[in-house]
Amino acid sequence: MKKVLVCVAAALVVAGCTTPAPTMTPASQPAQSPSVPADGRALDLKYAPKGLSVPSAAMLVEQIDQVNNITLVFTAPTGAELAAYYREALPAMGFTITADRNNSLLFEDDQWHGAFTAAGTHSALTLRTDWQ
Repeated sequence: MKKVLVCVAAALVVAGCTTPAPTMTPASQPAQSPSVPADGRALDLKYAPKGLSVPSAAMLVEQIDQVNNITLVFTAPTGAELAAYYREALPAMGFTITADRNNSLLFEDDQWHGAFTAAGTHSALTLRTDWQ
């Protein structure tokens, strides 16, 4: 009986020491949404930064809207046209473009890190944030 009590007590101690699974909370949003460029359209994504938009003529073939990852895959317009759009739109949203070469961009703000790249007929924009 003593062994059973020791085992039960040990199991309770171990169970009390386990840490809960990590959870994610959405990144905070600015009080006022940045305006969408005249040649763009707003996206209705749950977790994306406020003001994230695409060009009016954009053809989205995939989109991921997760608390820590936003990804958009385009087939139109061209990569060069999308890069030009995001060179204007991202700074207006508060992002700093940290690299810009060959129609590929790296950008960040205080909560998100992002990239845009184009290859052949497809382009993609992705934003990632760390565990909150």
